[in-house]
Amino acid sequence: MQIPFYLAHAYKFCSASTLPLIVRNGRLRFSRADTFNDAFELSPFLIPLDWPEMVTLSETNMNVAKELANTAFQKVCSSLYITCFSKSYMAPSSQLMWAHYASNHQGVCFCVDFSILNRDDLSKGYYPVEVQYSPSLVQERNKRSQTSPDLGLLIGATKSDVWSYEEEVRVVIETDFFDSTKFTKVCDGRNIDVVFNPECITKVIFGLKSSSSDMKSVVESFCVVGHIPDFTRLDLDPLTLNVVEKDLGLREKIIANRNEKSDNAVA
Repeated sequence: MQIPFYLAHAYKFCSASTLPLIVRNGRLRFSRADTFNDAFELSPFLIPLDWPEMVTLSETNMNVAKELANTAFQKVCSSLYITCFSKSYMAPSSQLMWAHYASNHQGVCFCVDFSILNRDDLSKGYYPVEVQYSPSLVQERNKRSQTSPDLGLLIGATKSDVWSYEEEVRVVIETDFFDSTKFTKVCDGRNIDVVFNPECITKVIFGLKSSSSDMKSVVESFCVVGHIPDFTRLDLDPLTLNVVEKDLGLREKIIANRNEKSDNAVA
């Protein structure tokens, strides 16, 4: 099956304290597929089994039914790890993302351009995919069998359409096929910390309530690693009450200061 890779800009929301850790450590955390907070996704009940028979079986032996479902689920999900991005940070619906995933606008989001990935990267157990939203997960499940080639995408990248406001993009890693030297399992295997090049970050957007100290910490972390993306901040237009984005001009100032120091050192 041809995996529908997402190869465009995507935005990850996080707290202001998390981003400096990502940048300085060069690691991005992924979560195992069965640890997510939506009860209707990444569930054993999405596995295409004979569910009428399973329900009948559960009436006589619930433990056996659960064990069969969990065994089938583990075959798909035990080596599947995911980190989440969004296709937007400025759409009206993005305000929910800022509230839920960026410390109620005190946090940040950063941009990664997945178009720079090549096919060699995407054939080694690592791929960004756009989440598909469905009005009926039951119908999606019933279209498939346990041997369907897109079963992993159903389990890992299909959600109820009540979540469609997230415009989610997921980076999925299958650890059975991914280079084991590029990640470390943590939290008893519930997460993996994956090698991440901060130079992939093209832009950092600070939330409406970002503090000066948090902004300074984030900017300094990039200066330490020698990569300076664009830095912007969200604000409210007092006339329209629309959220607007303002370029902080920090990239140009930092580069100019570096050039000046370099020139003075040579002189």
